[in-house]
Amino acid sequence: MSSVNNNRLQSEVSPYLQQHADNPVCWQPWDKEARKAAKREDKPIFLSVGYSACHWCHVMEEESFSDPDIANRLNKSFIPIKVDREEHPAVDRVYQQLCQLVTGHGGWPLSIWLTPELKPFAVGTYYPPEERYGRQSFRSRLDDLVTEWETNRTEVDARADQWTTALEQHFQPSNNVAPSTFNLKTVATTAVSRADDEYGGWGNRTKFPHTGRIEALLLATEMFGEEVYRDTATRALEAMATGGLYDHVGGGFHRYATDREWTVPHFEKMLYDNAELLRVYALAYASTENRQYETVVRETADFLYEHMRHPDGGYYGTIDAQSDPPSTRGSYTESEGAYYTWTPDEIDRVLEPERGEIVKNRYGITPEGNFNNTTVLTISATIEELADQFSLSTAAINEHLTQAKTELQRARGQRPAPHTDKKVITAWNGLMIHSLVTAAVIFDDDEYMTQAEQVLSFIQSNLYDNGQLSRGYLDKTRMDTAALSDYAMTGLGTLAYTRATNDDTYVPMLHAIIQDIFDQFWDKQDGQIYYTSARRNDLIVRPVDHTDQSLPSSTGTVLRLLTGAKRTTSIEYESKIIDQMLSTVRPQASNQPLLHATIAIGISQDRYNQLFDGYL
Repeated sequence: MSSVNNNRLQSEVSPYLQQHADNPVCWQPWDKEARKAAKREDKPIFLSVGYSACHWCHVMEEESFSDPDIANRLNKSFIPIKVDREEHPAVDRVYQQLCQLVTGHGGWPLSIWLTPELKPFAVGTYYPPEERYGRQSFRSRLDDLVTEWETNRTEVDARADQWTTALEQHFQPSNNVAPSTFNLKTVATTAVSRADDEYGGWGNRTKFPHTGRIEALLLATEMFGEEVYRDTATRALEAMATGGLYDHVGGGFHRYATDREWTVPHFEKMLYDNAELLRVYALAYASTENRQYETVVRETADFLYEHMRHPDGGYYGTIDAQSDPPSTRGSYTESEGAYYTWTPDEIDRVLEPERGEIVKNRYGITPEGNFNNTTVLTISATIEELADQFSLSTAAINEHLTQAKTELQRARGQRPAPHTDKKVITAWNGLMIHSLVTAAVIFDDDEYMTQAEQVLSFIQSNLYDNGQLSRGYLDKTRMDTAALSDYAMTGLGTLAYTRATNDDTYVPMLHAIIQDIFDQFWDKQDGQIYYTSARRNDLIVRPVDHTDQSLPSSTGTVLRLLTGAKRTTSIEYESKIIDQMLSTVRPQASNQPLLHATIAIGISQDRYNQLFDGYL
């Protein structure tokens, strides 16, 4: 029996793949054996991409991938391949972009059907097992595609070719485009005009942190002296710090808010979000001296150190959104946010009466709640309002809240905790280095610089070998080849540490990283920098990463790195490459300035270095 007739995920390192190792679906990893089987058997590939902290990935796993009937349909007619997007970001980038081009949206779980040559012919995200939410059922979707594959192969192949061509064109640099005037002011002005003036941030439904825009606004404030830029940035920062996106008991930020008012989040916690937010709140403190921002920085850094740090110095990737509910709720079904929300009764069980009333008023904890009959904590009353209400001094209110936080942390620690994915992802740890260095310089705190050096040491010891980086690390195993984001973000973090400390310990690694960017990712022919190494041969196209998405743009980060490194390194032809990179990306950036904030910061990096010498 062929190995593709069995679930092969048991031997995979990824915790996300391990979550699917007991499915009746004969899942295959993204490897040559699975791809060869598709060609040998002339079967389409069903590619499912997700990650361990993804709520809807869990839902589809429980509803569909654990169902014997659906598993039989998949195993009989497809080669099912499961991919952890954190382990294989390039695979996700290619097919996520295809989903965006075809449907106008993307997300996870990503569901793609491919020919044996890896060309896509059908796309989607989450499918329910039966028709609901206005979505086709997964069963009928599979049946339709099997029928089309068997009876109309010519049309399937033609569509796959057409979509692949569209992907190739999307990732190629544009020619014959008039010069663009795109710059930092373009981004800042657009960010102001598109902002939600009532609730802060950007968007009318879901709200993401958009840290690149905030950093661009703060830099533009210093460069151009326009207070409206700072006001727009701080309005977003205030909304996030007081709303449900922030964990008011344990510190740190959730993934994004599901509503315009920033009340209810998607509860997963990602290292990259917290690293980026730690940095922009530190920058905002430098710009405003608002003590609330310092508190957010310190609580977020403490949360990361206590709950997401590898014993040897790196940081883990994600904490799941779901967990079993506390015993006080009389339910044993795993649910999203159960670890983080509270009821009035749960507060009363933990805190003495007056303190409990203060906390319930401070954080808006009510019997009806704001999420599944529980409450996501938000700042609902000021310290002054509480002092008036309870006839206490503001100092007494603050003392109550400080003590309450300790007691609530202790009580929450008794609840079933959500799962932590302990992969150490290189790019995300690069972001963490940069953020810790920024906080160390702004707050003159040597402990943060020590933590940054520990992350650098971890990368050098576990993720760097013979001048090359690996994508990630788990259980003493290195993961896959690194993407441009890993090189760019680790490089910028290393540069920030080197400049802030004048310690040249990591300069050889920095030089090797920059040289590898030129050698592996830079294409001299078209003047473009790509997300994947030229050595890869398992993708139908070579993607780029010009726009800010969950992470800052890799291209923009390279611009920041090369511009900032001119005084630190002696590598040649940096200016030429910077000019060519900008010529390929500026036309696209001028049409979508808010998606290219990191590019704009990169363009202004020289000025950034002058204004904020010491922390890039």
